[in-house]
Amino acid sequence: MLAIDLPHARRLAFGVVLGQAGMTVTAALCAWGIAAPRAGLSALLGGGIATVGSLAMAGLAWRWRVWRSVVAQARTRAVC
Repeated sequence: MLAIDLPHARRLAFGVVLGQAGMTVTAALCAWGIAAPRAGLSALLGGGIATVGSLAMAGLAWRWRVWRSVVAQARTRAVC
C-alpha cells in the first residue's frame, strides 16, 4: 500500500477537480466548434455540474479528515 501524507493527498484531490474543470472547458469548446453553440453550452453546463459536485465532495471529505487530525493532535498533546 502506498502511503501519501495529508498535504499531498489533498493537493492531488483538488488537482483532479482542476483537471476535470479543464476537460469540461475543452469538451465545451469542441462541442461548440463541431456542433453548435447550444451543444457547447450544454457540455459546459453538464461538465460544470459534475465539477461542482466533485469539488464539494473533495472539500467535505478533506475538511472532516483535517478536523479529525487536528482533534487527534490536540488530544495527544494534552496527554503528554
